[in-house]
Amino acid sequence: MSSDPVHLATAEILRSLWRGEIPSWSREEGFTEETFLHDLETQGMSALVWYRLNQLADAPQWPEPVLLSLGNTARREVGVEMLWDSETNRVLAAMTEENIQPLLFKGAAFSHCLYPQAGLRPRCDADLLVPQSDREAAESVMQSLGYEPLYQARAEYISGQMTWVKPDGGGVGYSHDLHWRIRNNHRAFVRAFDYACLSRRSCGVPGLGEHARTLNPADALLLACVHRAGHYSYNGERLIWLHDIHLLVEALGESELELFCAAARDLELEQLCGDAFEGSCFWFGTRLPRELQRMRENAVSHSEGRPPMVVDRAAGIRSTVWRELRGMTWNEGIKYLAQNAFPPPGYMKWRYGRDNGLILPWLYLKRLFQGMTILIRK
Repeated sequence: MSSDPVHLATAEILRSLWRGEIPSWSREEGFTEETFLHDLETQGMSALVWYRLNQLADAPQWPEPVLLSLGNTARREVGVEMLWDSETNRVLAAMTEENIQPLLFKGAAFSHCLYPQAGLRPRCDADLLVPQSDREAAESVMQSLGYEPLYQARAEYISGQMTWVKPDGGGVGYSHDLHWRIRNNHRAFVRAFDYACLSRRSCGVPGLGEHARTLNPADALLLACVHRAGHYSYNGERLIWLHDIHLLVEALGESELELFCAAARDLELEQLCGDAFEGSCFWFGTRLPRELQRMRENAVSHSEGRPPMVVDRAAGIRSTVWRELRGMTWNEGIKYLAQNAFPPPGYMKWRYGRDNGLILPWLYLKRLFQGMTILIRK
């Protein structure tokens, strides 16, 4: 999911709003109502801004169409979230009947565990982690509920998940990402945070019933920082992900803080996390504990005046590939490179949006050429 940089006027309004001020409408040249609404929509912030506005003592003097649009979006998100909750409960109950205990994580869990109201954290799917040993049984459950896989192919070295989709007669299409690895890449992180480890520390999800469990806040925060960094170089910042980090930091207890710091240190992720904290402090004024403040300061000092991460898709791919290869044996590395260069046909058709099998040779050549260009370029 790509995100355009927000307009400077939008940024100032948002930062002012999170400082608890009543932001005035910008008169900056080139800044329009449409610009502001587009910024909020692409950053996933529309409903959350509407909620923040309603917490102010006085209503801001903003254009009426802007307030009307934000209110409509917020109400729509609440309605969609109610439908999502019902469907996710149905999936979790069906899994439980087959003795499978999925772990909800990211948006679906954050919406209920972190945000003051359901619907303030927009999402387009629900992420479920299951043990590798339960993968086929979980897929059978999804099929029994009317879901279909997004593509008919297995690409173990490319993806540790499969998206299952189901249209709904009410106009809401449901999508559940069934993961058997918590991340598609970053092998060291995946090995340290397998299902067994995460399940032992898991906790319930308020408002989603007895079958719903999610990650411990410390695990969720580390995953949120890694997830944000993994997408940053490809697509740039997305403010709703930084806001998740902002809320997760402020939800940490003392024991969870210790757990987070130890894991970040052991996996050499302190600078990556520090950069995320710098972002959340800049935008949302996050109150950091002393240990996390040190991570933030170290990340800033190591950047030497440059942002630690830049939007560069090619650099992001190279970094991912080299990191993955370092954590593999020679045999695993050859299989990893081969499958990324020549994925299964079903995956290729989905990835490039083409159903015609006759053009597959051309698509493979295109992918191979693009991959070689990215990997050998400085």
